[in-house]
Amino acid sequence: MIVNCLSIISDPDRAAKSGADVPRPVRYALSIGRDYCVLGLGYLENSPIWGVEVLFEIVDDQGHLVSVPAGLFKVQDGRLPDGLIVKETEGNILIWPPEFFDDFFHDRLSDGDSDARAALAAVVERVCK
Repeated sequence: MIVNCLSIISDPDRAAKSGADVPRPVRYALSIGRDYCVLGLGYLENSPIWGVEVLFEIVDDQGHLVSVPAGLFKVQDGRLPDGLIVKETEGNILIWPPEFFDDFFHDRLSDGDSDARAALAAVVERVCK
């Protein structure tokens, strides 16, 4: 799936209307007008930050895997890649590559773990080709 960035700042009013406990604007390291490859999606039922929201999993302009509200993008190519897995967790629906479900994957990635970084690179290569 390819999306085009329309805004780099989330809308706290939208989050408040969706039931967020602590709505606040979030600025993302994205570029307006740039296309991004969506690696996964998440539907959050009751997030304290987002309320009810759909999030895209993308690699931002700084090379970090981030969850970004879908409302900041326009879908350019809506085809989902093969191999995504759907799981429900705590009322949320996650549609991710299998690697993202590995124990502590996101934590290890944030810590700079070389195996997690290699796994992310493999996902990007496979999904965004």
